[in-house]
Amino acid sequence: NLGESLQIIGESAFSESGLTSVTIPDSVTTIGNEAFYKSALEAVTLGDSLETISDWSFSRTGLTSVTIPDSVITIGKDAFSSNKNLAEVNLGESVQIIGESAFAETGLISVMIPDSVITIGKKAFSNNTNLVELKLGDSLETIGDSSFMDTGLISVTIPDSVTTIGENAFRGVTSLVEVNLGDSLETIGFDAFRNTGLIN
Repeated sequence: NLGESLQIIGESAFSESGLTSVTIPDSVTTIGNEAFYKSALEAVTLGDSLETISDWSFSRTGLTSVTIPDSVITIGKDAFSSNKNLAEVNLGESVQIIGESAFAETGLISVMIPDSVITIGKKAFSNNTNLVELKLGDSLETIGDSSFMDTGLISVTIPDSVTTIGENAFRGVTSLVEVNLGDSLETIGFDAFRNTGLIN
C-alpha cells in the first residue's frame, strides 16, 4: 500500500517488479518515467490529484483497462504502449496532450478523445489493429504523424477544430471507407490516407 502523503512516484520505482495491482493515492501528482515499466501490473487505480503520467510509465505491463482521472493534463510518450491486453481506456476531461506512441500497439477497440485534448502526438494510437471506433473531441487541433496508422478504423469524422492532419496519419487503415473532413483544415500531410479503403 502506498502512503496518503506520497506526491511523486519516481523514475523506474516499480519497473520490472512482480507487482500485479496498485492503487495510486489521491496525494500523488506525478508518476515518473518508466515507473511501472515491464512490471507484472494487471490493474491500476489512479488518484484524483494526478496531473502527469510520464514517458513509458505503464508500458509493457499486463493492464487490461485504465481510467485516466479528470485531473490528468499530460500523458507522456509511450505511457501505455505495448500493452497487448489493454482493451479499454477512459480518458479524463482535462487531458490536453496525448504523447507520442502513448497507446501504440495495444488491444484497444474503441477510443473517445475528450473535448479537452488539443494535440494527439505522432504514432499515439498506431498499430492498434483492433481499434475500430474513434470519436475525436471538439477542441482537437493537431492529429500527429502516423497517429492512427495501421488501425482497424472504418470511418472517421474530423472535427471543425482540426487544422492539421500529419503525415501517414491514417496510412495503412485498409478498412477505412469513410472520412468526414472538418471546415478548418489547413494541412493534410504526405500519405495521410495512403493505402486505405477510400474510393472517393
